[in-house]
Amino acid sequence: MVEYKWLVLALVTLQLFNGFWMCDLPVPLYHPLKNYFNMEEDTFEFYYSMLYSGYSLVAMGVVFLIGRWCDKYTAAKVALVFSSLEVVGMFLNLIGVLSKNMVVMIIGRSVLGLGSKGLYVCMNAIIVKWFVGTNVAFALSSMQSVGLMGSVVNNFVSLALYYRFNESIVAPVLFGNVLAVIDVVCALMVWKLSITKGVKITDPVLAVEIDVKTQPSASILAVIKSFPKAFWIINLVSFFTYCVFPAFNNISQALLVNRHCGGLDCCLPSEDTCQIEQDAISRVSGLQGIPYTTFAILVPFVGILIDKFGQNIHVLSIGSILFGTAQGLLTTDMPPMFPLLLQGMGFTCFGASFWSTIPLIVHESTQGFAYSLSIWGGSIAMMVSPLIVASLTVNYNGYLGVELFFVLMASCALIASLVLSWIDRRENIGLNQRNMKNANRPQIFDEIEEHFPGVAFGDLINAARTERVLTL
Repeated sequence: MVEYKWLVLALVTLQLFNGFWMCDLPVPLYHPLKNYFNMEEDTFEFYYSMLYSGYSLVAMGVVFLIGRWCDKYTAAKVALVFSSLEVVGMFLNLIGVLSKNMVVMIIGRSVLGLGSKGLYVCMNAIIVKWFVGTNVAFALSSMQSVGLMGSVVNNFVSLALYYRFNESIVAPVLFGNVLAVIDVVCALMVWKLSITKGVKITDPVLAVEIDVKTQPSASILAVIKSFPKAFWIINLVSFFTYCVFPAFNNISQALLVNRHCGGLDCCLPSEDTCQIEQDAISRVSGLQGIPYTTFAILVPFVGILIDKFGQNIHVLSIGSILFGTAQGLLTTDMPPMFPLLLQGMGFTCFGASFWSTIPLIVHESTQGFAYSLSIWGGSIAMMVSPLIVASLTVNYNGYLGVELFFVLMASCALIASLVLSWIDRRENIGLNQRNMKNANRPQIFDEIEEHFPGVAFGDLINAARTERVLTL
């Protein structure tokens, strides 16, 4: 299994890379889309925001069921369905662009969002299964590190394709269709590996093969009731975080161009575009990639530290502080590079700690469902926040109100993380414990010591060698 789990990680990471590319495809094309559809500014702001709210709208209604399907039918099998939906969604986006119909684009984005978010649920469940008992925080962090670079690369490549093909919106959208097809191929390979190689742990001393696949039959309501308070509190942290980072990324080009031009429109009212605006767009495209690039570089190392030393909740709190500080600094005259760097560090703390904490809170047989509920909460935030941002932008003539909204959300995330830390200490949950186990230490010994804290590791080895039966 050891050699295949890294191949699975590589395939899943490529899927996430493509998913973030497709999700953030409109980000570098904000001004090109505005000129292409030639709408009134207020109308375009609403439709542009709906490209992201629509991305989360349909997924919000069903994504919590996806994890339950993963628990019942295996995540690898369910991933085939949702990777196929990505293809359908991107094809509808292409039709919407060719027909200059923004409504069709929004429908396509909704289908794409359902496919991408469903696939993301499957990704987390797949990685946790293949890396159970080992470097799960590192694996999840590495997946996100390389995966999120899809958004960074998109900022450069999609705009380059637009200009390379005579300012054609079709070129970058068509390339997104190719990425969707690649996701299907990756899903097929992961499914094939899952059914041929299996996901099992072999205990080297007791020679007991433990199958980690489960077929739970409990109802959804029963599973929801079984989740502890810590699970819901940590998802509040996630909700407020997703109100900040994705929403900021959606408007980052417009905000940074606005700052570059002194808080005013770069072009005259009679001009759809101008050289000053084009120069500003090219300049801020590099700045837009700073948060994701910072995240991609740092998050694997933070994941390793969490695996080794724990402190998940403390890292989560630090991330909230960095988010609020970054958004506050963006309201000042400070050059944007430093706040964007802090924002990337904040997202690093969140990404490395949040996803690896879920397995510490919920039982293995319901982890797929737990991840889907977490992504569902994030989908709600990603649906609501862009609409709030669009309203603040239009009604308050600029981005000061938007930045203050982001500061408020980051503050709420910090409060929720502090409450979670208090609950962890009071109930002795162990959310700050390390994830990494000794590679030479069989997992069953950890399970036995959880039930019999006084049993020594050496005694367990002797008991195994003399074929004593240990009853848990």
